Amino acid sequence: MIRRASDRWSTLGEWLALVQHVGRQIRPSTKHYDRCRQLYRALNVTDIRDCVDADALERLATLLDAQRYDDAPLVYGLRREIPRESLGAMLVEARNQILRVRSGRIHRPRVAGPRFDPAFIPDAALVSLIQRHPDLAVVDRLRAERARRLEAA
Repeated sequence: MIRRASDRWSTLGEWLALVQHVGRQIRPSTKHYDRCRQLYRALNVTDIRDCVDADALERLATLLDAQRYDDAPLVYGLRREIPRESLGAMLVEARNQILRVRSGRIHRPRVAGPRFDPAFIPDAALVSLIQRHPDLAVVDRLRAERARRLEAA
């Protein structure tokens, strides 16, 4: 494989710039195709998940979406080296990461498990949970919610 010093990248933005530079060149040679193959396959889902640059993620999503169907932006396109299913998986991850970055969830991840808010539990289910739930701390929260509802009525 061809390894050039200029093909080193550390951010998604740098990878995109290299892909645009290398992929748009018209060079029908094995060395060029090997260079494209190595560069294209260097990106994986983990790299996308680690990126916090929303603009680079937007550009990646645009490129991946175009590459799933045709090789319009690049002469030697990503679809020649990466299967369509993998391009789709990377596109989904890029769009999910864009949402995480733009919403700020990337810096405050969601706590595992479902949300538990006694205020949204129907009355019949609230009484049933008070009688049957094994965790006494939860039962205390449920009783407080039931008392609040009785005072409001």
